[in-house]
Formats: sequence, structure tokens, C-alpha cells
Amino acid sequence: VDHIYLTLEQVVDHIYLTLEQVVDYIYLTLEQVVDHIYLTSEQVVDHIYLTLGQVVDHIYLTLEQVVDHIYLTLGQVVDYIYLTSEQVVDHINLTLEQVVDHIYLTLEQVVDHIYL
Repeated sequence: VDHIYLTLEQVVDHIYLTLEQVVDYIYLTLEQVVDHIYLTSEQVVDHIYLTLGQVVDHIYLTLEQVVDHIYLTLGQVVDYIYLTSEQVVDHINLTLEQVVDHIYLTLEQVVDHIYL
């Protein structure tokens, strides 16, 4: 009889202890799940903010590159115009020199022809 009662008590104790452990496990597991959800949410939010930051940075960098490209292109165009203008001026001056030389040579020949 004692053995039976003790065994029943032990069984009841065992059941209670097991239930407590299960309840504790559930609470701990729930806490971990909740923590995991919060951490994951934070990580997602952080990732979104970082990604947005990177996108914004990328846009700004791209805009800077575009602006730089425009300025460089404008610079090249301006340089080209100036160089072309200089070449035109040089060409006109050379042509004028040749015309003047030709006129002088022709005049000299005419003068020589008259004297001859």
C-alpha cells in the first residue's frame, strides 16, 4: 500500500514537474520567438534604411557623375570651339599672307617686266 501511494505521489509529482517544464519551455520558446521576430524586424528595417541610403547615395553619385560629364563635355566643346576658331584665324592669316605674298610677287614681276 505504501509503495502504491508513494508511486502515485511520485507519478503526480512527475506529471506536475513535467507540466511546469513544458510551460516554462513554452514561455521560453515564445520569448525566443518574440525576440527573434523583433530582431528580424529590426534587421529588416535596418536593411531597408541601408538600402535606401545606398540608393540615395547611388543617385547622388550618379547625378554628380552626370554633372561632371556635362561639365567635361561642355569644356571639351568650348575647347574645340576655341581651337577651331584659332585654326580658322590661323588659316585666314596664312591665306592673307599668301595673297599678300602673291600680290607682291606679281607686282615685282610686273615691275621687272616693265623695266625689262
